[in-house]
Amino acid sequence: MEPMNDELFLFDRLWFPKVFKIAREAGLDWIRMCAIIEVLSNGDPRTRNLDWGFINEFMGSESPVFGPMYYDNGEPSIDIIDKGTRWGLFQIIGQVAVDNGHTGQLVNLTVPENNIKVACYLLVKHINDIEAKLRKEFKPGEEPESIQKMAEKELGWPVDLIDEKVRELKAQMTNLLTFGD
Repeated sequence: MEPMNDELFLFDRLWFPKVFKIAREAGLDWIRMCAIIEVLSNGDPRTRNLDWGFINEFMGSESPVFGPMYYDNGEPSIDIIDKGTRWGLFQIIGQVAVDNGHTGQLVNLTVPENNIKVACYLLVKHINDIEAKLRKEFKPGEEPESIQKMAEKELGWPVDLIDEKVRELKAQMTNLLTFGD
């Protein structure tokens, strides 16, 4: 039997009950959602990462929408910084959260329950969009990859690392269930 890695033991994570409940209510695989958290933020709800690539591509100073949010010297305002930051467990980009109905301060995305709800909403939304597109473009005999994985890729999540973490978490669950046998 493989030794258990205590650092990844899900039941010890403060956010675990919320992921379990919210993911299941959304019809998502709770183990996969836990794996995503472990990969994206190492399970730390306070994780924040400024995404300059996102800011430069979608929120640049030349943008008619975001340009006025830059200071005269060309430096981005705190609004640009907040909207270009990846927040919390699922590393949700602030502007993406705003575009999908998040109101209030973006720092609230570091609250596990808020972050989990937004992530599940975004993933389900992408899944539904992909399913609708596939219904229009479906060709008999073609088997698309997992729709959830397609949605994860659209969200910029590293699917291969998530798959690996899912296998690891399932092995931990098996070890837990067979402990003492």
